[in-house]
Amino acid sequence: AVQFYRSGKDITEIPDDIPLDVTEISLSSTSITTIGPKAFSDFTQLTRFSVYFGILNSVADDAFENTAINYLSLQFNSIERIPDLSNISSTLQYVYFKSNKISIIPPSFFTGMNQLRLISLVDNRLTQLPDVHGLSLQYLILSKNNIVELKQSDFQDSSVFNLYLDD
Repeated sequence: AVQFYRSGKDITEIPDDIPLDVTEISLSSTSITTIGPKAFSDFTQLTRFSVYFGILNSVADDAFENTAINYLSLQFNSIERIPDLSNISSTLQYVYFKSNKISIIPPSFFTGMNQLRLISLVDNRLTQLPDVHGLSLQYLILSKNNIVELKQSDFQDSSVFNLYLDD
């Protein structure tokens, strides 16, 4: 496994010295605000990606195209719009968007995420449950949002073993 770790407010863009055979990238406490189109498409062996404790506010929909990411953590940032992850939907197992500014999950967001086991959307601005129809999740973590109503139909054709909604 080839791992790449960087930390520091002086990092303002994705480092250009990441080895092409990297399997894990972790960037913490950076000043990166945007992850652009196809930013990681050359990293075909990338399975784990984290950017946390930063000021990231935008992730291009195709930023992770051609990767094999199964663990995606974009926690403690300023993301308002959740990116379309359909190009890695078949490999994703764990997704963390804790402590961002996300208010809406697009209806098609979970399409094709058959391997997904956990999604954490703790401490965002959600007012309604994301569409989880057809999913089999171990954990759906929605604590510290503004969700006020759940309907049985919200879970039609899905199985969620652990649902967290506490404040």
